[in-house]
Amino acid sequence: MMKVNFLTLCDFAQDNQGKLSIMGTFNRILANTVPFTYTTPFYIVARVVSKESACGKIKMTCIAPDGGTISQSPEIAFSIQDQNNDGHEKYANFIMGFQNTSFKQFGTYRFRFEILDGEAAETELYLEKVPESN
Repeated sequence: MMKVNFLTLCDFAQDNQGKLSIMGTFNRILANTVPFTYTTPFYIVARVVSKESACGKIKMTCIAPDGGTISQSPEIAFSIQDQNNDGHEKYANFIMGFQNTSFKQFGTYRFRFEILDGEAAETELYLEKVPESN
């Protein structure tokens, strides 16, 4: 059975032959006004694990505070191979990049990572108004 082992937002991520490097995790962006375009690239990183060989499809959806869909990835096919048949946990890493992302309202945005016909996980991003200085 496949499951989402973790899901996070970050400034940079890289997968080097299964060794995953994640830098600058965050869950909050400050803005003066909305609509707001976040020009800095950011990434969603997920790891799917299984103790046996498996294949499936994933998709990622960004959901606005009002419940509307901002963006959705196409379905992406993947497989996890257990060539040694040893029952140890195997994994597949996913890194999805965003740039020039527009946010139309303040509030909580949800990034939903879903194994189709399986488990899903969500992480949240809070778009907050810059506090007024005294």
